[in-house]
Amino acid sequence: DKQRAKNGSWGEDVEACAKQEWVDNPQGGQVVQTAWSVLALVRAAEFLGAGPRAEKLMASAARGCAFIRGRQQPSGDWEQECITGIFNKSCAITYTAYRNIFP
Repeated sequence: DKQRAKNGSWGEDVEACAKQEWVDNPQGGQVVQTAWSVLALVRAAEFLGAGPRAEKLMASAARGCAFIRGRQQPSGDWEQECITGIFNKSCAITYTAYRNIFP
């Protein structure tokens, strides 16, 4: 949750892979990365069960969901955002279908 932006989103730059540390995406929060974070937060809250820690996680997940809904287009689609992943420090990945299926 410490990497969450004030608008409820998460967005890490692909440069983080090479640096081996968090690097904020210069374009800000990303729908796919925010969706990944929301799923992890909800699962962690389920694991914890009832209580203040789980409630805090769910509140953070709700802010992420609001960000995702705010980025949705009138057609129901999401705009393609920047490259989301990288491996071997040189091979960039864009999860084109994720914007339609994953969130």
